[in-house]
Amino acid sequence: MNNKVTGKKLKIFMRGKSVSSLQSQLKQRGFTITDVPGVFGPSTRDAVKSLQSQMSLKATGIVDETFWQAIGQSFAPSNEKTEKMDEPLNAQLDSTSHQLESVIKLLIQKGVINQQELDSMINDHVDDQPPAKPLFL
Repeated sequence: MNNKVTGKKLKIFMRGKSVSSLQSQLKQRGFTITDVPGVFGPSTRDAVKSLQSQMSLKATGIVDETFWQAIGQSFAPSNEKTEKMDEPLNAQLDSTSHQLESVIKLLIQKGVINQQELDSMINDHVDDQPPAKPLFL
């Protein structure tokens, strides 16, 4: 297990190849990871905390240089600011966006809301103010 791992600190809600590598390492050590592959979720964090405790490290749930060194991995600083989002997650976001657009078009077609009301709600929301009237009554 002398794989080279990117030096980016890993913590909850992060995603990418480094997280996938971490999850693989944790699974090889007997931990059950129920998070989406490549997404640092609660089960990954809990496994990291447990392993940190087993290794007499401070159980922060954050993967840093000390953690990688403790499990015998090399720590090379990463030049990337962020890691590329997994393709399946991008596809899900595109699908959700398309579905939302379809629902809005249908609401406008059926007369539930008009474009001016929609624009007003969007502008009000940008200012963090609640809509002037409820969308549905």
